[in-house]
Amino acid sequence: MMKNKFFAVALMAVLVMFGFNAQAIEGVDDNSTEMTTPELLTQELDNDVVYGNKDAAITIVEYASLSCSHCANFYETTFKQIKKDYIDTGKVKLVYRHFPLNLPALQGGLVVNCFKDEDARKKLIGTLFESQGNWAYTNDFSLKLKNIARIAGMSNEDFDNCISDTEGEEKLLDGQLKAQQGLLVKSTPTIFVNGQPYIGARTYEGFSKYLDNLM
Repeated sequence: MMKNKFFAVALMAVLVMFGFNAQAIEGVDDNSTEMTTPELLTQELDNDVVYGNKDAAITIVEYASLSCSHCANFYETTFKQIKKDYIDTGKVKLVYRHFPLNLPALQGGLVVNCFKDEDARKKLIGTLFESQGNWAYTNDFSLKLKNIARIAGMSNEDFDNCISDTEGEEKLLDGQLKAQQGLLVKSTPTIFVNGQPYIGARTYEGFSKYLDNLM
C-alpha cells in the first residue's frame, strides 16, 4: 500500500511538471471546481505546524513541498514579513501542511514531523527552505538532509528510523491525498484564507492587501 501511494505521488509530480491534471491519477473528476471536504481547512491535523494565535480571526492554510522553489520563494519574500506584521501581532494564524512532490520533500517532511517540539519544527522548516538549493536538488539529498537534522538536534540513528517509519509516511501521504481529492490541491504552494482558495499575487504587497480587506 505504502509503495503504491508513493508511486502515485511521484507520478503526480511528473504530471504537474508537464502541465497535466494530476488529479486524474487518483480518479478525481478533472472538471471538478468545488471542494468536497472543505472541513479539512478547519480541522486540527496531527502534522499541522501552526504559526501564531490559534484563536486569530484570520486563518491561512498553506500546502507546500519542501523541495518546491516557489514555496521557498514565498517563505523568503512573503511569509517572513507576513509573520512579522500579521502573525506575531495576533491578527492571523498560519497552518503549514506538507504536500511533498518528490522523495526529498517526503523525507524532509518526515524529519520535520519527527521533531515533537513545535518551535523546533518551525525552525527546521525555515532552515530547509533557506538552504533548499544545497540539499533538495542533489543526488545525495538524504545525506545532506541527515546533516541538517543532526545540526537541529537529531541523532543519526533517529534520522534513519524517522525516514524509514512507514506509519509516519502513510500518515503524511494520506494527508496529501485527502488535500488533493477533497480540496483540489494540485500544485505548491496552494494557499487558503478563511476556507477560500487564495488566487492573488503571492507577493507581500498583494497578500497583505488581501488580508487587510478581510479585517
